[in-house]
Amino acid sequence: MLRVLKILFITGLLSLYSCSPVVETSEEFAVNGEQSIEKSIEYLDRIVDHDGSNADALFQRARLELSIQQPLKAKEDIVASLSIEPQNPEYLMLKAKIDAEIGQNADAINSIEKILKMGENLNTVEAQLFATNLYLDVNNLNKAEYFLQQAALSAPELPEVLYQRAKLYTIRHDTLRAIAFYKQILLKDSLHKGSLTDMAEISFNRNKSDTALILLSKIPGEGTFKYNVLFAKSLMKKGLADSAVKFWGKALLLSPRDAMAHFELGKYYYATEFYQNAVSHFVAVPENDRRKYKDFYLMYAYSSYLLPDSGRGDELFHTAKMLDSNIVTHKILQSRYRELDHLKSGNKSKSINLE
Repeated sequence: MLRVLKILFITGLLSLYSCSPVVETSEEFAVNGEQSIEKSIEYLDRIVDHDGSNADALFQRARLELSIQQPLKAKEDIVASLSIEPQNPEYLMLKAKIDAEIGQNADAINSIEKILKMGENLNTVEAQLFATNLYLDVNNLNKAEYFLQQAALSAPELPEVLYQRAKLYTIRHDTLRAIAFYKQILLKDSLHKGSLTDMAEISFNRNKSDTALILLSKIPGEGTFKYNVLFAKSLMKKGLADSAVKFWGKALLLSPRDAMAHFELGKYYYATEFYQNAVSHFVAVPENDRRKYKDFYLMYAYSSYLLPDSGRGDELFHTAKMLDSNIVTHKILQSRYRELDHLKSGNKSKSINLE
């Protein structure tokens, strides 16, 4: 009942004022639940429709749009806000968060740098940790450490501060210190996803696949891209390729263009003789990444040769011959080609020149 009265009251304000109503009134709507946030956005829509130069209304709408996972709409609004007030540090910080959400880290860092050039500081732990994360992602460790030290002075025991310190030590290959911080976090929160995933990665890199799998198995719910790749790689190291397929598939759902996931699935389907599936994954590996993977063109060629377009198989085989110096492998594959040709053309041999 109280919420209805608030809505009626503010709706009445819209009809009374000839200018835009006070934007902060919208905060009364933004209480618990997604529906109230959407009502706030509807209210802000009416303000912006009435006065498109109301920078604060655009900012508030962008903030709410980001909170309900609409970063592209939020980006439009915050850019519009900054076109009106380009030096507003609060607007610049929100733009940085929106850019980070949509993977535009360079633009996010640019907004942080603008704030700093204006003589403003990042005064909250949240902002300092956000900046730390951004600079870690681009491997600017000095800047990351600067903001992390500021956050650690204010909240040294905060799990997220401890986690960022662990990440920094991991990147600097100081594994012992990193593990010490991860353990501190796990004492406070035994299901901390980031710590369990990173500890699993350290174990995997130390050839301790069993330990990696135990740590990953503790993580509740759906895992991140990194979690799925680590799970898949750990299972493969134990020779459990059939089980790994599920996790490579989940990784692709989160990052559909990932070259490694496509290659590993292509290799799996090649080994299990599902050649159509193999080709569908091999073809998805970007051209620039193909040389990274051992026998990529040989497997791609052999799989393609079984399909109706055998000319493509020949073309890929000759590419493999140029890129791979393993003549033994070539001769084995030549033998397999001849076997295939017997199957496809009734014992009519097809020779491939390896000389």
